Amino acid sequence: MAELNKLICIYDFRPLNNLGNYYLYYIFGHNGPVEEDLLLEEFKYVSDLDVDSYKKFRIVGPFPDVEVLKNFCLKICKSINKTSISLVMVEEYNSFIEEHHSLEGIVNNFFLIGTSFRVEGTEKRGGIFNKLFT
Repeated sequence: MAELNKLICIYDFRPLNNLGNYYLYYIFGHNGPVEEDLLLEEFKYVSDLDVDSYKKFRIVGPFPDVEVLKNFCLKICKSINKTSISLVMVEEYNSFIEEHHSLEGIVNNFFLIGTSFRVEGTEKRGGIFNKLFT
């Protein structure tokens, strides 16, 4: 099951002082949220992240653009031995929840939303049949 190795990263854009800023609201996998200690450890690798804001509001940021946010999430993903992330904007997440009226629908489709990215070096490898027939 691919979702066992995937993290969902819910983020949003918040204009601040006429500058675009992206904030990470939640990052979790099938076992629950990523541990706070790991997030705080990764902060030191991204110079503009506001640790005090995280401690007060529990959001990570600001990120100057989605690419920096994506790389931050991929770094966390790699550090906990996951293979991929899915970046999901808050609006997309809310629409998904409203669309699926049953818990079963949410569970079965949740890890399919967002834009997926793989950790470098973890590309899908074909099984024995792919090797034989290529």
